[in-house]
Amino acid sequence: MAVDSEDRIIHSGAEWLQRAYGDKFPPSHEVHVENARLGNQQYYIDSFFLNLKRLPLVGVIIIPRKYIMGKVDERAFKTLVILISASFGILVIGCVCIFILTNGVSKEMKLRAELISHLDARRRAEASSNYKSQFLANMR
Repeated sequence: MAVDSEDRIIHSGAEWLQRAYGDKFPPSHEVHVENARLGNQQYYIDSFFLNLKRLPLVGVIIIPRKYIMGKVDERAFKTLVILISASFGILVIGCVCIFILTNGVSKEMKLRAELISHLDARRRAEASSNYKSQFLANMR
């Protein structure tokens, strides 16, 4: 029995399968696990059924994930770091651009508001001057 093995990985793999499936092993006796943690490493666990004439067997293959996916996992991590950094950079650049664009619009809006208030004050002054002229004309 694999549970009785002296090899640490075989023993750990057998215990992991026992915990995961117990007595309810899949009907096909096939298990495909990509991230089984045995000790401090991750492993692939694959099983297959051998139906020999007098002795049906279930074979189990345990392969350290780093041997198969080590470079892929490393590149995936680097890619993730690059994507997060690029996203953060784009966010910062976008915020700066929005600030620059809205700052220019804000200045233009302030200038327009000042111009409108000056024009309004000028109209009131002209209207007041016209009323005053009419009043004085009527008094003569």
